[in-house]
This record gives sequence, structure tokens and C-alpha cells, in this order.
Amino acid sequence: MPSQPVQLVFWRIVWTSLLLVVVTGSLLPGDSSIMEKLDSLAVNDKLEHFLAYTGLAFVPTLHETPGKLRVFLALIATVGALLEIGQRFVPSRTGDVYDALADGVGILAGFLLALPIRATTRP
Repeated sequence: MPSQPVQLVFWRIVWTSLLLVVVTGSLLPGDSSIMEKLDSLAVNDKLEHFLAYTGLAFVPTLHETPGKLRVFLALIATVGALLEIGQRFVPSRTGDVYDALADGVGILAGFLLALPIRATTRP
């Protein structure tokens, strides 16, 4: 079994990768080929936000110490709000307070879903 620091590095790489996907997806123009393909899936926009931020909160809840976890969760919420503001400057995109709300609910869900697993490990 890998040592604690190796696991921590692995999960931080996973989290950073998720964050990059969320930031990139949030700032792509609405008429980009990637966004058009995502729209063709006919998945509700709020569900996309909820699932993305659930993942962003779930991963650090599994392995970060309580102090660092608070920082991660605050950072995720801040990034979500800033991305909604930033979308106002991206062609064919608009910021939406309900998207930010879906982000927040996703953060809470990711945290709550990871807590039972966290209880079986020592961050």
C-alpha cells in the first residue's frame, strides 16, 4: 500500500485535474465545438454544475486535514463564484446566480458524501 504522502499527491493531482476541467469548461465560448457537444447531451445545466462541484468537494474531503479541507472548500466556492462573473466576458456565455447556487449545493453534497468514507481513513 502506498505511503500517506504518495496518496496525498495522487489525490491532489486528481483534484487539480478536475479543477482544470471545470475552469476550462466554464470559460469556453458557448459556441465552441466542445460546448456544442456538451449541449447536445441534453443534460440540465444546473445538474452539470452540481456534479462538477460535487466532485471538486468530494476529493479533498477524503484526504485533507480539517484545516486544509476548510481552505479547499472555501476555494472551490470562490472559484465557482468568480467563474460565474468571468462568464459575463466570454462570448455566448452568461453568468447565472442559479449556477452558483447549484455549485454550492454540489459542494455540500460532495462533502457529505465523502464523510462516511473519510471516517474510515485518517487524513
